[in-house]
Amino acid sequence: MRSAGLEYKRLEEDFGCMIAVVKAQARYRAPARYDDELVVRTWLRSMRGSVLKMAYEVVRALDGVLLCTGETTHIVVDRTMSRCALPQPYKEAFRSWLDA
Repeated sequence: MRSAGLEYKRLEEDFGCMIAVVKAQARYRAPARYDDELVVRTWLRSMRGSVLKMAYEVVRALDGVLLCTGETTHIVVDRTMSRCALPQPYKEAFRSWLDA
């Protein structure tokens, strides 16, 4: 989000929205060890209304070995935890990431 000039903090403060995790899945493929430097790759897999799906890969920086894959499902909610629409600037940025 920061790379698009957007901050999560602004989403909450300016628009009263939060992105709540409602489901998380992980598949461990290889172990990480203490002091391993890890890289977490994240991308938007899908967006439909107020539902967002993110995908993840965790790799060891030293050798690029894939350690874990995962997916989370999120719902955009307001301060009362009711579904709400993603504000337009965020919606536009998120849609552009789907097309990338």
